[in-house]
Amino acid sequence: MDRRESDGFSPTTWTTNVLPPVELTMEQRDKYRVLATQLLSNTLRDYDIYSADPRHRRMSRRRWKPVKTRDHITVYKERYPTPTPLVGASSRTSRATGSIADRVSMAFRGKEWTEPKLLVATGWIEGTLEDVMYGVASPDAQSMLLKATVVKNTLINGAVLACIDAPCNADPFRFLGIKWFVKGPPTALHGIVRPRDLVFIEATGVTTRPNGERIGYQLLHSVDPPQYRDMTPRSGMDVTRGRISSCSIFREIPAGLGSRHSKVDVYVKGYVEAHGKLLDSVALTAASTGFMSSWNAVER
Repeated sequence: MDRRESDGFSPTTWTTNVLPPVELTMEQRDKYRVLATQLLSNTLRDYDIYSADPRHRRMSRRRWKPVKTRDHITVYKERYPTPTPLVGASSRTSRATGSIADRVSMAFRGKEWTEPKLLVATGWIEGTLEDVMYGVASPDAQSMLLKATVVKNTLINGAVLACIDAPCNADPFRFLGIKWFVKGPPTALHGIVRPRDLVFIEATGVTTRPNGERIGYQLLHSVDPPQYRDMTPRSGMDVTRGRISSCSIFREIPAGLGSRHSKVDVYVKGYVEAHGKLLDSVALTAASTGFMSSWNAVER
């Protein structure tokens, strides 16, 4: 499939059948399942804190700075990054310096991240949970391409390297797998930074909580399979490896609770890498656009 990018890149053939799949052992598959479950669980814990108290929903302007707003969703960046707790720090110190999700994500990110930035997106979109999940789910390269075309993002190339848990009739939004894609730089950075490629696990699905409430989610978290550490020779593009760790939570608010139509509450928390201090503002704006790409695909 060929796709001509409107951002200045030449046509690119999507690598749907060229890349060999990642061969995973059962132990590795279980490891990725545990990782996804832990990150989702901790993000849900943060979401519960955010949604339980109306004061938390206002996002303290002393801690959070708005970066981008589209429709009813705003992306914020942390003004003063929270220090990473030291190994052996007291539980009181750990609670004071960051949430459990922050500390877990720090541990999973490893030591190779460069200038990680914490972003949080909050707000709502009109529609049902199913509407949102149809816009989010992309379990194969064809649906990745279709979604990229609909939302007009800077995705240049992509492939599903491994499918661990596939969708089924009973669970159509379920997916856990390893993906690879290449994103072009923001227009303002053409000629300054190279396209970035990412290798990550993606998990999507709908889960039912103990109180019977259905929650949709999408999780992206960078991983590093040895056979895919340098994709430049295979992709034919000069790329720089980027990293991401984010989790989106979607909760339907039925019609009648302050609205005549169904709405979906949105909460996204994640880390992205900046392109460098001099380009921090542009890079964060671009990352914020990426945070919002999923709901662009939701039919209004």
